[in-house]
Amino acid sequence: MPQARDLSVQLGLRVALDARQLIGADPFGAQDLGVEHAGAALAERGATSPPSQANFLLAKVGDRAPTLRASLAQAGIIVRDGAGVGFPGHLRISIGTREQNDRLLAAWDRAFAP
Repeated sequence: MPQARDLSVQLGLRVALDARQLIGADPFGAQDLGVEHAGAALAERGATSPPSQANFLLAKVGDRAPTLRASLAQAGIIVRDGAGVGFPGHLRISIGTREQNDRLLAAWDRAFAP
């Protein structure tokens, strides 16, 4: 464990590590399916993203970003514009449950349907 100087930080880290052992290393499924599944599915759709250790992907969509973001918002799916964090032409997509990810992918497909 990294060295923390403040005792409350050390205790908080210990509680978090213990909780992960009790409920599993990845209680939200990000490692087993979420990030990998959504990342692979988006890559198949032409939106590549760097490997992620977080619960989100930074998908490269190029000049389609504003239109795609608006289309996803109409479907009730909120994604962030990557330009705000220094990545224009990217969308920051939070990874959720399998059902939520499938909903994202369905809305994505509808946005590009003829």
